[in-house]
Amino acid sequence: MSRSEPTLACPHCGGACTQDARFCVECGRGLDGSSSAPLSSIPAPSPGSKATLIGQAALTATHGPDVSVDASSTPSSDAAHPASPFAGTLAEPAPPFSAMLGALDGGFDAILQPLGAPASEPAQHHPADAEEVAKLFREVAATHLQPVHHFMIEAELGEPSKEWLDLVTPAVAGLTKAAAQLDLGPLASALTSFQAALESADAAPGARIGGAQRQALLASYGALAMQLPVAFAVSEEATRREPVILRALLRQVPGVHKVTLDRLFHAGLTRLSQYLQASPQELAEASGVQLALAGAILERLQRHQQEIGGMPPDRDRQAEYGLLAELTRTLEQQHSVYEQGSVNRRQARQERADTLLAITVVLGRLGLVPLVDTLERLPFGRKIELLYAEVERHHRTTLPPSP
Repeated sequence: MSRSEPTLACPHCGGACTQDARFCVECGRGLDGSSSAPLSSIPAPSPGSKATLIGQAALTATHGPDVSVDASSTPSSDAAHPASPFAGTLAEPAPPFSAMLGALDGGFDAILQPLGAPASEPAQHHPADAEEVAKLFREVAATHLQPVHHFMIEAELGEPSKEWLDLVTPAVAGLTKAAAQLDLGPLASALTSFQAALESADAAPGARIGGAQRQALLASYGALAMQLPVAFAVSEEATRREPVILRALLRQVPGVHKVTLDRLFHAGLTRLSQYLQASPQELAEASGVQLALAGAILERLQRHQQEIGGMPPDRDRQAEYGLLAELTRTLEQQHSVYEQGSVNRRQARQERADTLLAITVVLGRLGLVPLVDTLERLPFGRKIELLYAEVERHHRTTLPPSP
């Protein structure tokens, strides 16, 4: 989204959207009903137009096949599922990803055919529809390709597991095909290059994506983000998360204090990838920390990579929210012990602090950086309440729709 393009805030999650957007690119929910959204000024597509069919594809993918769209309406919001005040995660219950892909693929196939024509006949493109088709195509991509966004944040932060490719590659392949058939030019070309980088990464040896394959993915994705910045840009989001994660991981290492952090950061060691590629000797020489401490730091960060590698890729981040719930229960128990004063309070305080650091790492990975900032200013009792509230919010918003 360019700086000069008018924007408005989504009434559900606060995300930035263009004034003529039909769906929020952050939470995927309809923008109608918002007093700040001038949707009444948007000309409605005619019934059965290509634009309407794309809109129907988006609704079908989000809400199921029984939802319809007409020329005078846009998707309604669902107030039963509040968005997190701390941002980053999807705020609507999502159907299985395979079903979503099928619905989108069917919708894209439909717009590529003239109305009433057999599927074997070539599409006749209408210039009047072209601009709106391209716009709605981008909105559909932004709303429903969140797994690609999550995957590339993982790639920005380190070396993601190849298991992500099983989730991401089919989505990108379907979108690439549709973009090419819709004659979306540079966007189709960027998607083709990104798909080729995914296939190359999959063919490379090893269980993780690193080295030249990771760099190729980041480069091709950067070109894609230039074509579709609202949907695909991840560098800014990764930049928000990475300092939170890195600082919490470093503070988990015994012997790392503020002076150590200052030395590391003043040496320019501010990226997770820098630590993962360094040896203890290189880290010690670059930062001035003791060799033994450098080894302990690298061991912790490498263990973190193994821990996240054991979490299956998941659109709804269920594994990470499960870990957050478990850590919150542990924190609650430790706080209770500390408050009772029946054990060594210094030890109890340290255990509580260690658990909070582990929670901070999870929150950073989930993109809940504002929640991390809020927790720092609160007493432990309130920290625990807010953490349980976030876990419960995620549980409610990922429940399957009622029959």
